[in-house]
Amino acid sequence: MVETMPLMGNYDFEILDLHRIEGFVETENINCKKNMTKLGFCHEGKMKDCERKNGQFISLDIYAKIKPNDTVNYNFGIKCNEKQA
Repeated sequence: MVETMPLMGNYDFEILDLHRIEGFVETENINCKKNMTKLGFCHEGKMKDCERKNGQFISLDIYAKIKPNDTVNYNFGIKCNEKQA
């Protein structure tokens, strides 16, 4: 994931001209959450008990990354890293 995500992010922002990329990660998946942060994604919140997996409700953490140097910033004051200032 850590190797391919920067390539996908560059493609999404530069070629597809996306403004925002989102990722939904199971709250219990600590390694994936660390990787999302390492890749510059902001943790924006948690959706508690929003899905069922194997008969149990699970929560998802929401991560997002805004296109660098975009003129509009919809992070509403959320500070997560220097790259998205």
